[in-house]
Amino acid sequence: MNHMDTIINAYVSADESGRLHLFLAHRDLRDSFIQIDLTESSRVAEQRSIQPGTRWVERIFQYCPGCSRS
Repeated sequence: MNHMDTIINAYVSADESGRLHLFLAHRDLRDSFIQIDLTESSRVAEQRSIQPGTRWVERIFQYCPGCSRS
């Protein structure tokens, strides 16, 4: 493993402040760092599940147990 791969692996495993430090310290690797961030953010967006919103009428019946549907 060369020095650049070691830095990139450190970037992948670092927290936000560590990533910022590496980003600022290694100008020549910024394109790689940005690509890593974009790839990770697209994975997170794919993993999110969007639940359908609850209609206001259904919420009334959830919070008012005495109400009944006619």
